[in-house]
Amino acid sequence: MKLKGGVLTASIFLTLGFVWGSSFILMKKSMLAFTWDEVSALRLILSSACLLPVFFINRKLPDRRTLGWLVVTGLLGNGIPAFLFTLAETVIDSGTAGVLNSLSPLFAFLTGIWIFGTQFSVRKMTGVMIGLAGAVLLILANGESSFDLSGKTAHLLIVVAATFCYGLNGNIIKQKLSANDPVWLSAWAMLFCGIPSLVYLPFTGAWEALSAHPEGFTSLIYVVILAAIGTAFALVIFNKLIMMTEAVFASAVAYLVPVVALFWAWADHESIEATDLLGLFVIFGGLYLIGDYKKMGT
Repeated sequence: MKLKGGVLTASIFLTLGFVWGSSFILMKKSMLAFTWDEVSALRLILSSACLLPVFFINRKLPDRRTLGWLVVTGLLGNGIPAFLFTLAETVIDSGTAGVLNSLSPLFAFLTGIWIFGTQFSVRKMTGVMIGLAGAVLLILANGESSFDLSGKTAHLLIVVAATFCYGLNGNIIKQKLSANDPVWLSAWAMLFCGIPSLVYLPFTGAWEALSAHPEGFTSLIYVVILAAIGTAFALVIFNKLIMMTEAVFASAVAYLVPVVALFWAWADHESIEATDLLGLFVIFGGLYLIGDYKKMGT
């Protein structure tokens, strides 16, 4: 397979890695005042609102078949994982969530074969496993997680369930929705998350937390950043990346999450060890195999 536009593909990939790599800490900061479900609902409402102008620009209505897939991709790619990740981070730390998020390309690879009949590739399977190993090495090297399962098993499995949703969703977009404009696709997908969240939010204590909690406004700022950049913007360019490449390669952006964590550590004047550089080397080795860069255009 020839990947279109090597420079553009790499730019989107790196941008996504940075944005999504920062999302875990934003979720944690958002929960200074709000509960996990309030953060998720606010995130989905605000990200949907960011994409509302698309409906005034592109007034195309989806046909019945496409509409069904839009609902599915909205739930699998955004709605369900948004709630699962914040729920998980009430118990596990963001480093653990970040490394488990690296299961996404593995599930994209497996669901592509099991459900959509994607051709098995030893090269890509090897790349998936190498990239995952590099991500684990990076997190462990920086002491982000001990992977102690005591009392945390259920919440770890919640993150695994979220990554399964991501992997399956990537294949759905590639196989069923890739003929659509990625911005239009993102707007409709988020609409089916935003509306239920808008109905749900009044039954939470979000408004009381915003007005009464000393960190209410600060948490709201974090949620706005998470929604506008980490969800709405990221979703558009992720859908574009899938259409340009394939589900496994696009999902492999999850491997850059620990790399971004390393960047924040460096920015905070923490030292970078040899194991950090080894982890980076392993990750990019896996990405090379997954993306088949020898065939990438320029």
